[in-house]
Amino acid sequence: MGEVIHTWGGKITSFEVSYPAYQESLQNTKEAHCYNIINYPYDIRLAPIKKLVQSPVDFIFIDGQKSQYGEYMEIIEKITSPHTVIVIDDVIKYYNKLSSLYGYLEKKQIKYKILQLEPDDGVILIEKIQKNR
Repeated sequence: MGEVIHTWGGKITSFEVSYPAYQESLQNTKEAHCYNIINYPYDIRLAPIKKLVQSPVDFIFIDGQKSQYGEYMEIIEKITSPHTVIVIDDVIKYYNKLSSLYGYLEKKQIKYKILQLEPDDGVILIEKIQKNR
């Protein structure tokens, strides 16, 4: 993904809650020679998101603490545009842990699709975020 996005002139920003996972991501980035990837050792819920990501992003992939997906959505809403595509991982397997996510999507009236990628799991695809709701 890093290589493809690099050819498009883009960059990847990653937030890792776990410091060992952050260290691993730095090592993987270095070994892959992907210099367009910025890794932060922050819980995105505590990070100064508007300072770190100063312009709207095109694509967001969420994979973290399932019970916090709704909070993640509230935070990333600050860095999205109407054209941002969002993919949220593990939404079938962990459905019972996603009440905050589904509550957020319902409250904001955000349309989404669930794509089943494996027999017991899949992702949510959000193609447009309508702001000011």
